[in-house]
Amino acid sequence: MKASELERMFQKSFSVAKRVRTETDIGASAVSVAFAACTLARQIFESLSTVTVLLVGAGETIELVARHLREHKYRR
Repeated sequence: MKASELERMFQKSFSVAKRVRTETDIGASAVSVAFAACTLARQIFESLSTVTVLLVGAGETIELVARHLREHKYRR
């Protein structure tokens, strides 16, 4: 494969990705593991106010999970 072919493929993939983001709802909500975990927890449990949450991990992702939970008033 020539460099020019590879360049053309990259440009086309970026163009398609931009079109998908602008023409669909794929970018309607935040996309991160932390946000997805909190969204799933809210779907599984009607109210996390009665549930004790154990966060396991270290680093940015677990900090984001904790922040998302605090923003939704989950304290335990």
